[in-house]
Amino acid sequence: MQEASRSTRVRVSFLPATGPDTRANVVPYVNSLVQEQCSVVVAVGATPVQAVRAVAPRQKQVRFVVVGDGPGSANVSVVRKGDQSEVRDRIRGLLTSLTGTS
Repeated sequence: MQEASRSTRVRVSFLPATGPDTRANVVPYVNSLVQEQCSVVVAVGATPVQAVRAVAPRQKQVRFVVVGDGPGSANVSVVRKGDQSEVRDRIRGLLTSLTGTS
């Protein structure tokens, strides 16, 4: 994410969820990123992805990027799992297209 930030001039912040590894525990963390007016939220890992999928339908103004499997939706883009450099390049490309930066 730091590399994507440098190449797109997008501000990146990292918010690790603490506590139990459950969707119910992680949803408030996703909601806090929405409340901070993040325009794009990236989730990696099964539980954060589940939390994003729970929050996204109610937050149409925010673009979400999930790393994993499953369908995308109007405001959720899916980056399929792959090697680190592939995922990094795909996320950078999505950030560029979603934010209109280069």
